[in-house]
Amino acid sequence: CPPPGPVLPVPTQISNSPHFVAAAANLTSFLDSSLTDATLNTTTFSILLVSASNPHPLWQYHHTTPGSVVSNITVNAHSQYRIGSVSKVFADLLLLRLGLPLDAPVTKWLPELRKGNGGVDWDSVTLRMLGSHMAGILRDYNAWTQNYTNAATFEALGYPKLTPKDYPPCEVEALPRGSLGCTEKQVLQGMADSNPVFPSGLKPTYSNVGFNLLGFVIERETGMTYEDAVKKYITQPLGMSRTEFLPARTNGVIPARVGLWHADLGQFNPAGGVYSTVSDLSILARSILTPTSGLLPPSTLRSWLKPVVFGISSVTQAVGFPWEITRTTKLSRNGVIDIYSKGGDLPSFGAIFSLIPEYAIGVVVLTAGGNTAGSKYSLADTVMARIVPSLEDVVR
Repeated sequence: CPPPGPVLPVPTQISNSPHFVAAAANLTSFLDSSLTDATLNTTTFSILLVSASNPHPLWQYHHTTPGSVVSNITVNAHSQYRIGSVSKVFADLLLLRLGLPLDAPVTKWLPELRKGNGGVDWDSVTLRMLGSHMAGILRDYNAWTQNYTNAATFEALGYPKLTPKDYPPCEVEALPRGSLGCTEKQVLQGMADSNPVFPSGLKPTYSNVGFNLLGFVIERETGMTYEDAVKKYITQPLGMSRTEFLPARTNGVIPARVGLWHADLGQFNPAGGVYSTVSDLSILARSILTPTSGLLPPSTLRSWLKPVVFGISSVTQAVGFPWEITRTTKLSRNGVIDIYSKGGDLPSFGAIFSLIPEYAIGVVVLTAGGNTAGSKYSLADTVMARIVPSLEDVVR
């Protein structure tokens, strides 16, 4: 069997290649003609394509749908969107930048997790498991109850009536319902009293609260707030000046309908609290795709872009740290391509951060306003389907 990996060399000098120029022009024309589509005509979005071999974007596209955002702006590469769970890439990268032992138990930093009445064997839960959804723990600790706990709907289905004492004592995120957000002590006690979904290490089960715990680990390791650690170790060294928490409205893409632009996610920040731009995220993508970038030791970067587990329902899907990995034969004439992505959603925001190591390219899609969940995937898929074949022609 041939070894896995790229069949062709990594493409360079892409931007001047007639193969790429033609593909990019066709992609732009296709998107122009698709703006009346029901998926896109209510959505504002920005897309940027980046290559490790080029310090400038290879291609970008921005669209502002009238009425979809309240901001008086026309979006561009520097417009700030909420990126939801793409924030998890920053948490895992922080662990790597700090050089923490990923296979050490989380109780090394958070011994309080041992002091509860729950059923999780916390001494068997490692940082790597938390950062790759392999810890087998709850998806959320008291997150989004104002959205997911619709008492009347559940009671109509036959569920028992809840009293105030049945509701969680706090919210992970400080949303505009008067909540002050959970404290670290409340989250740790709640998780210490929680029960597992699966035994740790058995199979992936998505967990936002796992990243809350990683945020606490980082704070105790560094002696600073999680937000300051992100700035010190990631955004400031990379020059990602518009990647932050709770920014001013100046460059914000603020949805006209229900959204969470102003919401302080508090302890939820490691899981979903980052705001960023396609320009800033392209800097991060280029740094990850360039072994000599200095972001991490080259061997660590190579190891980071590898699966952790294939234990999910599709043979073409895998889970990484924290990557959502797709293995496909549909993009290349030469075999298998692995796409390392992280998606993110918050009400009225959607994001996709995708890397294709075989070609050292990245695609960033940020959406706001309308059909963000559907549009982010269709936009990312369209870019890859129309650009990747041209990259093979560039190399040939």
